[in-house]
Amino acid sequence: MTQMFHRSKVSCQLTPWGEAYRTGLKELAALDVAYVEIGSRLLLPFEREMDRWRELLDETGHRVSGVFEFGHFAGWNRRREIYLHHDRLARMLESAGIGRVILGPGIRLKRDWTGEDRLRMAAMAAEINKRYGFHGVAAAIHPHISHCIYTREEIDYVMERTPGDLGLVPDVGHLHEAGIALRDLLERYGQRITALHVKDVRPVEGDPGSARPGSRKTVFTELGGGMLDLSSLLRDLAGHDFSGFLTLEMDEVSCPPGEAVRLSLDVLKSESSKFSQERKKIDGHVD
Repeated sequence: MTQMFHRSKVSCQLTPWGEAYRTGLKELAALDVAYVEIGSRLLLPFEREMDRWRELLDETGHRVSGVFEFGHFAGWNRRREIYLHHDRLARMLESAGIGRVILGPGIRLKRDWTGEDRLRMAAMAAEINKRYGFHGVAAAIHPHISHCIYTREEIDYVMERTPGDLGLVPDVGHLHEAGIALRDLLERYGQRITALHVKDVRPVEGDPGSARPGSRKTVFTELGGGMLDLSSLLRDLAGHDFSGFLTLEMDEVSCPPGEAVRLSLDVLKSESSKFSQERKKIDGHVD
């Protein structure tokens, strides 16, 4: 696909198609989406059949922008098992020629989160990152609702205590739910943000005052179906020279995923075109 703006590349999560991932690949190819982000569960069955995996991608001409896996950073008591699993996946990614892994932090296993728990979480994130790095795979943390890394304070804590080569992959929807401005993350961690999960958000229907403490304030939807200010998002990314992946994630949409991606791409193309025209005017290229 033609670059949406500046130097970024568009990818799409394959997960919404579930077991019908071949259909997803064909639909995305028809939409000219060249990159996909996959879950580790899709790749693991090909562990001893990497040639068959490559043939699958060759059928539609796709490349993998990243593989999503749970980091389980709160699982200190199971750390040996967790490390071995990541070693295994890192070897697979190296063999498959996939250079990025995106780590969901994993559920916080204790209600009372002590200082020692936080230090152990950061230590596990750093150790897992090191193991992927040994195999030439770049790791990044993906802050997520209900996980042990979600709030701005939690993001800052782990970013400050891990090596600079451990990246960050925020999600527009999760940031909105957490009350975090992407612009602020770009200011502080711009060089470590390697991709951005993109979706739209809209308020939960019903009386906001009746919601339980800690319950969701928004639901996710395709681009154009909510209140996301996409034009401002594009300006912020360009202002920080972002060149990573814009990964469409259609995980809560009401229509089939292929249709949600098509609608989202139309919106993204439109906003990107407006953005390009604005830049040309600013640069004096358009009268």
